[in-house]
Amino acid sequence: VGKIYGRVISGAKPQIANKEMAKFADYVNEQTVMVSYEAGTTLSSLLLRMRGKTETGIRAMPNTNATIGQSLIAYCTTANVDENALDEVVSILQKAGDTFAISEDRMNAFTAVAGSGPAYAHHIFGSVSRSLQTHQDLSPKDADKLTLKVIHKVPMQNQTTT
Repeated sequence: VGKIYGRVISGAKPQIANKEMAKFADYVNEQTVMVSYEAGTTLSSLLLRMRGKTETGIRAMPNTNATIGQSLIAYCTTANVDENALDEVVSILQKAGDTFAISEDRMNAFTAVAGSGPAYAHHIFGSVSRSLQTHQDLSPKDADKLTLKVIHKVPMQNQTTT
């Protein structure tokens, strides 16, 4: 009898994930928790690869800031993830940034905002900085400094929808 893993974590590219992760099916059982941070991979598709040997999974999606420990990471789980397994995985995720438990049907929206939002903000604030350099005769360093100070001074509004 082969080794059975308690956790299997996949960050494979979506185009190769099915083939590569299917190799792990022989090493999982009903106690195994599958964890994915593959772009666009649903919990059901993740678990399908395991040929019914486990029905327990956690799907996480960090944004690119994970590389500097400032990420926003959303995660969702199947209903049967036990508290110890969840705490263990979330503890690992928190090393890269702030974590948010959300429902899986909100994952694509989170990914769009957390993933694309910083890129748009970078573009907008870069444009402001370049404009300050051109039209206000500020040095690049001073223009960036002023732009960043303004960003940090803008209050965050807590908005709710009904």
